[in-house]
Amino acid sequence: MPNILITGPAGSGKSYLSKKWAENGINTIDGDAMGPEVCKWITEDGKEESFPNNLKDADVEWFSSHRFLWDHKGLRKFIDDNEPVIILGTSDNVFEITDSFDKAYYLKVPYNVVKERLKKPERQEFTAFGQHEEQRDALEKMILESDQKAEALGMHMIDATLSAEEIWELLGLK
Repeated sequence: MPNILITGPAGSGKSYLSKKWAENGINTIDGDAMGPEVCKWITEDGKEESFPNNLKDADVEWFSSHRFLWDHKGLRKFIDDNEPVIILGTSDNVFEITDSFDKAYYLKVPYNVVKERLKKPERQEFTAFGQHEEQRDALEKMILESDQKAEALGMHMIDATLSAEEIWELLGLK
């Protein structure tokens, strides 16, 4: 099996797919769980900073002044140590590191679907993004920009409203 990246905007189903496929014995990694060697929060002035302990402190202002980046060298080592692997996640530089993978896919999802998914209580338990109405309102522009970048890169597009089983079949993996 090749090393695969599946990315998409918040609420497109990345963590859900990772969980569902892992339950079936598939080596998947939620991109947020790759550890500090890969995942870094960077301030506007370039300093590394920890994510707030209290999810409620990660408001719109906090997200506006921080970038979530995957360290390219750390990611390559992580993939080498875990291959073959499917990483499902995103970062502010995800479109710059797709070359670390054999294949890269993009979960395309309508904004109205994302907005509803972000409100679900089970999502609120593990991530801060989408907890605030302001974040959900700002997301539409972010999705449009992300969709355009993925299309410009020629990434394989996947309909994120499909079930985990249907998406797995589309990937053609065994």
